[in-house]
Amino acid sequence: MLSLLASRSAGIFNLSDISRGLGIPHTTTTRYMALLEALFLVFRIPPWFANRWKRLVKSPKMHLCDTGLAAYLLGMSTQSLKTDRLAFGRLLETFIAAELKYGDFSGLVSLKETAGSRFTAGYIVYTGEKRLPFGLDFWPVPVQELWR
Repeated sequence: MLSLLASRSAGIFNLSDISRGLGIPHTTTTRYMALLEALFLVFRIPPWFANRWKRLVKSPKMHLCDTGLAAYLLGMSTQSLKTDRLAFGRLLETFIAAELKYGDFSGLVSLKETAGSRFTAGYIVYTGEKRLPFGLDFWPVPVQELWR
């Protein structure tokens, strides 16, 4: 199931399609998804609309929390990610979604408080072009620096 979800990371979440793809009952797939979310292996992002009533009829996107695990499950290598731009784009979207969900400044503030003097710096990936201090030992880092 996790391999199938990796292939659909950054895509629209459709539980019925996943159940059919796995050949297991919808109820079983629902329980497995709840377990994978509780284990922080996958997460869903609800759709965003200005009209909150439209949100009720649209599907969320699903992401694996760990893009390294997703790439492994898909059999992707550094070379294949250079040539398969669709897979690269999906994994990049998943990486950024996970950073925004789990790696924001409020999480870093909590980490700094917990770690105390062991905390040296916190980094957040963003779409800007310059590495600038944000204060409190936090640094926004341009996403393109990941490949430099």
